[in-house]
This record gives sequence, structure tokens and C-alpha cells, in this order.
Amino acid sequence: MPADAEAFSTLEATSRTFVLPIMQLDGDLRDAVAAYYLSTRAIDQIEDHPTLTPGAKVELLRAVGRTLQTRFDETSFDPIFQAHHEHLEPVTVQLGRWMTRVPPTTIAPQLWDAVSAMADRMAYWVERDFHISTEADLDHYTYAVAGSVGLGLSNLWQWHAGIATERNDAIAYGRGLQAVHMLWGRDADLARGVDFFPDGWTSAEMRDYAQRNLNQATNYLNGIPKGPIWNFSHLLWDIIAATLDAATRDEATLTRPHITALAERYST
Repeated sequence: MPADAEAFSTLEATSRTFVLPIMQLDGDLRDAVAAYYLSTRAIDQIEDHPTLTPGAKVELLRAVGRTLQTRFDETSFDPIFQAHHEHLEPVTVQLGRWMTRVPPTTIAPQLWDAVSAMADRMAYWVERDFHISTEADLDHYTYAVAGSVGLGLSNLWQWHAGIATERNDAIAYGRGLQAVHMLWGRDADLARGVDFFPDGWTSAEMRDYAQRNLNQATNYLNGIPKGPIWNFSHLLWDIIAATLDAATRDEATLTRPHITALAERYST
């Protein structure tokens, strides 16, 4: 498990998709990916919060982005979250912990930069009221919140193991993941007044978009040699592909036991 026990327990509590792939990793790399996931999840919970006003979301996200560009410490985010503390998820209010205690010091600044940029991009989309009219808009949004994560993971593989992946295919990996989550969360998103589908798109077009990106992502996967990083990347792809298959057949999303069964294929 990650060196920080609180990080591991929060991973288990907040992640259906990522926790078991992260457990395929070890040592510094596992801590770095855990910190990256928890920090992006922290700001994602602000972006998707059901009761915060758009103005409050933008203010919080911009403040997080600015703070990550300063000489911050674990407590630097407390004043940012204070006014909304009772409404925010634990994963969010502990952002300072994820950014300071969990990642190895040799890679932490790169994670700070990635999360800061994502917070600013999220604020932009909140200000736009998530208005997506075209596939180009969809590409823009899915890059902001997920394609960039594919790039971030590629940078971690390079840092830890010297593995060079094709960055465009890494972006497709993230975009495919996000598109599947959009299909899976379609009803909940519409219930909170957010429509991520371009004008005129049905679930069929979004499934095609997801599949095209996942197909391109196989080039990214093929560039990773066997080992823990291969296990992480392929297990996550398997989970997303299985979720897409379930959505195509209008079935409920994958359960934790189903995901555990997929993970057992990668047990060493």
C-alpha cells in the first residue's frame, strides 16, 4: 500500500476504477500515482459538486491552482476550503496532504504543476457551464480533465523506469476513459443540469467516440514493457473496456467483485 496509510484508505473509499490498478505498482511509483489520482479526484469533486454555486467552484479551483504555484505546505489549502469545509468531501479537504506527504520529492513539483493546470482548466469549464456543442469541444474538455492525465502518467513512467510512450496515444487513453465515464454517468449528469454530449449526439455517438479513443490507446499500451506499469495500464484499460461493454448492453456498471476478478489476472 502507499506509504501514507490515510492515502490508501481514501483510495479505497473514493475509487472504483483506479484503486486496484494502483495496487499493481510499488514503492515510489505507487506513491506518485496515488498522489496524482487523489489530488485530481480532490479537484474533480469541486468541479462536480452538487450544491456549490458555479462562482464558488471557480473561486476554489482558481485558488487551488494559484496555491500550487507557491511555496505551499500541507496547511496552505485550509483557508481556501474553510468557508465550504462542511460541504466538501474528505478527499478534497486533504489536498494538502496528498500534495506534500504522499509523492516522492523528486517528482512532486511535476505533479503540482499538472494539478494546478487541471484546476485552472476545470474552472474554465465551470465558467462555460460545461457547454459542449461539437466534437472539437468534447476533445477540448476530455483533454482538460483526462487526456492530460494520460500525459501525466506517461511522464511518471519516464521518470521512474525510463519508459517512453507515444504521447498522442496517451491522450487517447485518457480521453477514452473519460468518455466511458460520461456514458456511465449520463443520467446523473443530466439530473444536475450538465450535458457533456455534443449537440445531436446520442449514446451511440459517445460510445463510438469512446471506442475510437480506446482503439488508439492500444498503441500506447503496446509501447509499455511487461511489469508493474504494464499491469496498471492494461488492468485500467480492461476495466474501462468492460464498463463500455456493459453500457453498450444497457447493463449496470461493473461491481467491485467484477473489477477484483479482472485484477486477479494480473496477480503475480
